Amino acid sequence: MSRRRSMALAGFIGAVAMLLAGCGSSGASNSGSSLSSESAGGTGSPAMGEPIVIGQVGGFSGPISAAHHLDQDTLAAWGQWVNANGGINGHPVKIISKDDRGDPSVSVSMVKSLVEEDHVIALVGVADQLTESSWAPYVKEKGIPVIGGQAATDVWTTNPVFFPGAATYQSSKFGLAAAAKAAGAKTLGMFICTSSPTCADVPPKVEAQADKLGIKWTITQGGAPNAADYTAPCLAMKQADPDAVAMGVDPSTATKLATTCKVQGLHPTYTMVSVTVDSTLASQSVFDGAVGATDVFPWVYDGPETKDFRSAMSEHYPKALSNGNEMVGTEWVAGQLFKAAASKVQGDITSESLLDAMYTLGPNFDLGGLMPPYTYTKGQPTPATPCMFIAKVAGGKWTAPNGLTTVCGS
Repeated sequence: MSRRRSMALAGFIGAVAMLLAGCGSSGASNSGSSLSSESAGGTGSPAMGEPIVIGQVGGFSGPISAAHHLDQDTLAAWGQWVNANGGINGHPVKIISKDDRGDPSVSVSMVKSLVEEDHVIALVGVADQLTESSWAPYVKEKGIPVIGGQAATDVWTTNPVFFPGAATYQSSKFGLAAAAKAAGAKTLGMFICTSSPTCADVPPKVEAQADKLGIKWTITQGGAPNAADYTAPCLAMKQADPDAVAMGVDPSTATKLATTCKVQGLHPTYTMVSVTVDSTLASQSVFDGAVGATDVFPWVYDGPETKDFRSAMSEHYPKALSNGNEMVGTEWVAGQLFKAAASKVQGDITSESLLDAMYTLGPNFDLGGLMPPYTYTKGQPTPATPCMFIAKVAGGKWTAPNGLTTVCGS
């Protein structure tokens, strides 16, 4: 995948907040951070064996940091919780996290360093949609499994050592239409980014998914970042008068559009997908009633299936619960997916034994309902699973009205 196309996918799926860059990773070192059982708390028995070393790489500062500023601390909180409760087969987990700032050349160097110098057995919870295609051939050659994270490029469905735990980028177009369906919309319009030529490719695919769901398409309008005025696209959208409007723009532009459209008398239900499902947007009154489709379980869901997640975050990273976004759930799923496979290994946990363990997780593995169902097959890329979860804004906060029930396309 070209870097230009990766940028566009990142802009629509996972880095729609690129213009909000500067909200960097909270408390994690750009050069790499690690944790082990010494820093862990909890009520279980701490792990005491030889550490299992895993790596994480992502654009935690730079152009996509607004989407991924919670990722490092969330995975670190998962590691602390695991280590405080016996580790994995008695071994603590050590996480070495590196920030590549969205630079492909830096990212390749960091991944090679993690593998060749730090001897990580896997990459877990990566957030690297701008750069992962640059190092994907290397990890395939070395047999290093990449487990979980935002599956925002096609390497997740074409490279056999990539194991998605979240809905892949192909599902995002379905997600915007599915969110409109969940809102009860009969008609749908869309504001779409204009920062890349490939933005124009998105609306026809959302329209096709809407048509399958019995939703009539009305209009597409461009949403240019930092435009001086958004009155014209809002008036055009008002004339079309759709029940729901899909937001295919960054959060800052989405807020400006929705605010301007409200002044012009347009009050649709807005639909969102992936990390646009963010606490910052939910706090804006213009988005009350908005419906989002998430790649993993909505992080706000409170049920028996998320007891461990909420306990871990409450103790080690409360911000993830109070001011989170979809990536909080995505990072937790990545860690738990790794743990599910590693726990099956008899003997030394190595890259090779971990790969073999991934194939034993069974058909339609969904981590107890926390992720879309996947079947991992030895030597084969993992097919996309067009299933997502529904979230809704109510009272300035995201809620999970459908619990862990997924909506699935074809």
